[in-house]
Amino acid sequence: MAIAIVVLAALFVMLGAQVLGDKLPVSQGAVRVDMTVSDGQWVELFINNVRDTPQRQRLLPGARHLYEFRGLNNDLTFLRLDPGEAPGTEIILHSIQVVDESGVVREFSPQQLMTQWGTHNISGREIRDGALHMVAVNNDPILETWEKVTLRRNAPAFVGTLNEGFRTPRFTLQILLFGFVAMFAVSALDGRRRGHVAVGVLAVAAVLIIINTVTQSYQPLSAVHTAVGRGSFLGLSLDAQRIAALLALLASFAIGAGGGLYLRYRTNRSNTPADTGTDDHHWRKRDTLFMGAVAAIMAATLFPDVRGLLNTTIGTQFTPDWDGNNIFTWEYLIHSGNIPLKDFWYPYAGHAMFQSDAPWGFLLRVLHRVVIFTLFLWGFHAIAGQRMLLTLFVAILLVVADGANLVWASWRYITPLAIAATYIAIDRRKPIIQAGHWAFWTSLLWTLITEPLQIVSAAPAVAAVLLLDVIDTRPSPKRLAAQLTREFAVPAGSLLVMLIWWAAQGQLAGYIDFHLKVSDQGIVMAMPSDLWADLSHPLSIRFALVMTPFVSLAIGLAERLRGDQETQRRSNFLLALGLAGFMVLQKHIVRSMDWQMFVFVALAILAYSILWLNRRRPLVELVVLGLIAGGFTSVILRSNIATPYCNQLMDAQRRVGEGAAITLGQDRELVNRANAIHYTPEQFKAFKSEQLVRTWFKERFGEVFPLVYVLGDSPITYAVLQQTNTPYHVHDLSAAPIYEQRKNVAWLEKNKPSFVLWNPDTLVFEMMKNYIRVPLIYTAVASEYVPEASVGRFKILRRRAPDEPPAMAFWQDHLGSRADVGHIARISSLSRFAPCAAEPCREFLHITLASPQKGKVAIPLHIGERGFEIAFDAVSSQSEYFVSASRIWFWALGRRFGQPIEVDTPPGATVAVERRAERDDILY
Repeated sequence: MAIAIVVLAALFVMLGAQVLGDKLPVSQGAVRVDMTVSDGQWVELFINNVRDTPQRQRLLPGARHLYEFRGLNNDLTFLRLDPGEAPGTEIILHSIQVVDESGVVREFSPQQLMTQWGTHNISGREIRDGALHMVAVNNDPILETWEKVTLRRNAPAFVGTLNEGFRTPRFTLQILLFGFVAMFAVSALDGRRRGHVAVGVLAVAAVLIIINTVTQSYQPLSAVHTAVGRGSFLGLSLDAQRIAALLALLASFAIGAGGGLYLRYRTNRSNTPADTGTDDHHWRKRDTLFMGAVAAIMAATLFPDVRGLLNTTIGTQFTPDWDGNNIFTWEYLIHSGNIPLKDFWYPYAGHAMFQSDAPWGFLLRVLHRVVIFTLFLWGFHAIAGQRMLLTLFVAILLVVADGANLVWASWRYITPLAIAATYIAIDRRKPIIQAGHWAFWTSLLWTLITEPLQIVSAAPAVAAVLLLDVIDTRPSPKRLAAQLTREFAVPAGSLLVMLIWWAAQGQLAGYIDFHLKVSDQGIVMAMPSDLWADLSHPLSIRFALVMTPFVSLAIGLAERLRGDQETQRRSNFLLALGLAGFMVLQKHIVRSMDWQMFVFVALAILAYSILWLNRRRPLVELVVLGLIAGGFTSVILRSNIATPYCNQLMDAQRRVGEGAAITLGQDRELVNRANAIHYTPEQFKAFKSEQLVRTWFKERFGEVFPLVYVLGDSPITYAVLQQTNTPYHVHDLSAAPIYEQRKNVAWLEKNKPSFVLWNPDTLVFEMMKNYIRVPLIYTAVASEYVPEASVGRFKILRRRAPDEPPAMAFWQDHLGSRADVGHIARISSLSRFAPCAAEPCREFLHITLASPQKGKVAIPLHIGERGFEIAFDAVSSQSEYFVSASRIWFWALGRRFGQPIEVDTPPGATVAVERRAERDDILY
């Protein structure tokens, strides 16, 4: 009966969505293409079906023209543009619009056309002068999109908005969010869950009060003795957000614990220890077979088109993009035989194996997703009482949501949940090795291989579940030791094996250094989120992202401490979601993650809805569950996001068979060609200035180029020049911690590269000049290199002759006469230094303002005949500031080359130069 009610409610929503989509009159529409095509006769547009005759218009070669294709009477599910039929044609796309009688319905910008539309037989894509520029490889250039575009209906505005939502994949996230609110509200109708409303409301209130109070009244800046990032430079407090989140976590824990003990008292539960793993269902052989079948289906669906990827690799043209440039460079170094965290800094650990030679790299990427999804589903299947249909439903959602980018990179952020879920799935009533142990061990080992940092995110959840189980069962020391041995001996052995492997590869020091000092990189890369701003809009997506971990923890802990054996595993899962979500929230605090965290929101809703699988539910709750399921299903069907996966599954036999044959040696010529051309200069034609630099070197040195150092954020230059001997850090940002800067300086001193390449356009990154971020590197280059030539956007610098002065004028022209240290002067590390008794010494400017003021303060000075300024931000609550002058490039050069330095005192301030014993381990 319950299932029938859920199904009826779901069908009601689906029927309503169908009526909205198909029965309401549609406005007449058109597609407008604003573009220039250098050659050809026809431009064709396929609408919704490639089998139908396309609309066609005469091409105007070489002229920018707005091509309008009329007669659009149905919503768009597919668009394919064929811009001409001449090989080598230059195509310039300014925009593509879908319009109706009321105006523009959807506009695709050049950036969206480049990143969201698929292309075939097109190369050299780049954004230039506000347009997307491309070149046709042959006589059939194609751009296409499967994005749904819904034309406006002749109906009230809210109906049109709702209908458009059902056509938009991410509307599923709003459905889940409002569904959770509804589920939470109907809990008040169930006596056993009424306490959850109180716990949840108290948790929400506590989080709001704590985060508002802390972040609005307490604004400490991160220390700058090791590294400086955008937060400290601009005066944005990362620590305030972190402290507020930690206090909110403690409050949620207290509320959950208090609520759980009260609920236990109210339900007359005794304190008699309860055994763990008390679900009615036990893991059987059929469950193992079922999970194997699910894994096989996922593998078949996700299995790559190996031949297509090989051809794509051959025709790939990389395009300029800050994140992409770094990733491409790291991939190039891996492809060239360099080892991550030994030869160069790399933030993704074992993901380097995904860059293995084709076709293995393609296959390993898919294997990783299948393994992570399967392990999570294994744990979920046990937690959900071995409900096969429920597990299959979650598997479908995972694959579709990940592929459609509903939850970006869910395979990455679900990893800690896979570890926690497989641990919760262990049945501790049986003192033997069982399937749950193997799943838990596999999840830990695979994470050790691929991304060890995710284990840190899972650790609090595993520790909390273990602690609660120990409190419940109160095992003897001998029994507890046996349990810990069963659960953690194999992972400990796996860790030892990995340590030996990393040591053999020369990576051990790099791995340890990276993971122990990851907090420094957090300071460097921080663009602190404003948690209070996120929480200021109730029921928004950002509100849900921040609030979910705290509410999940509170309700999960309350239900766990209630002592109900039926819900024990599932309350553990809700608790684990909260703790794992909190750990990932730390990354959101450092740098906003938005939709990447929604996986925790979706799974929290699911976890709460399955707490009582065996209980009779109120009628209203069944209806709400049906409405959620119906809305979710309607979006999947009407937005067409599941169609590609259905097609992939139908085509799996061909792809798997062809991929296996190629992997085993068939078509070796195609494989070799793809591997040979990958990351060669021919794939970087869109990098115009880098190619000009390559030509400059080739004209002077032939095919063997001299060693270079790339200053700034242009790492792709190493790939264009095919240089494999690079510094440990290939861009400025990751080199910001002082000990990392020293690695690059040591590389410069050891290798003495003949040239330094620098694109001055990369001087400022995230509102901060890089010579403030990495002063040791810029000072080292400015001291030893002088200008040789300007090529494209690059300055080519050669090594300075022993009797040649530094190029002070060049650096002043390009770095500027003013060095702005922002808010760093407020938090100087002067107190960490001892007085200077002998050289070397560090020099600080000690500035005292006559009266506190807010705004920019500049200290003028002269070095020889040249005038400079050191500027900083003052605040109304402080009058004393310290600037580490020795870290400023012009001050350092002046002292090194014996030029006199005179500091002027601005009105309303006193300035003194203080000397302290140098400390190489302190940045500012």
